[in-house]
Amino acid sequence: MSTVTEDKIELPSVWRALDTLQLCYTVIPQMKHYYRYGTFRDCAQARRDLTFAMSLKSKSEEEAMAIVRERDETHYRTKITERSSIGVWTLRSEPPANFPPKQSK
Repeated sequence: MSTVTEDKIELPSVWRALDTLQLCYTVIPQMKHYYRYGTFRDCAQARRDLTFAMSLKSKSEEEAMAIVRERDETHYRTKITERSSIGVWTLRSEPPANFPPKQSK
């Protein structure tokens, strides 16, 4: 939600967070997610982002910037330390048994 440039951290916008939450709950994206994955989309992160943006409104600007910086660093550390998608793939030494598939005439 917050954007980070070289030395400037922008505070998250409550309106942007509200729009993201509303978009998460709209019918078409929910139905697409249900069709593809068999469950409705989880909008908990969008809800957390909205409550986080609203909670910053009661803080001073310096305090809010420090909180946002800490949250961004935590997200970055979590993203780096999570298991990467490379661990899912196994390297094959030879092609699968029926590859390419035989076409029946």
